[in-house]
Amino acid sequence: MSNQVNHVNSINKKAIGSFMIGMIAIFGLIFIKEGTILSLVGLLIGVISLKEGKQLNQRGAILALVGITFNVIGCIGFIWLFI
Repeated sequence: MSNQVNHVNSINKKAIGSFMIGMIAIFGLIFIKEGTILSLVGLLIGVISLKEGKQLNQRGAILALVGITFNVIGCIGFIWLFI
């Protein structure tokens, strides 16, 4: 038996993380007027998950793109609120 994990056609966990961080950042922006650092981390994780998903042939590209979008909204929203 092999101890290798088959990553083909699995959902990229970083894409899920980026999506969840984006959701939390938007809610944080709405309710406590903060979430910029969280948005930057989520944006970085989303970009990494897109690249990793293509290399490993994993699902979750749309989830990563939505996460990136939410995180960009979180960053822009913070800048818009305080400028």
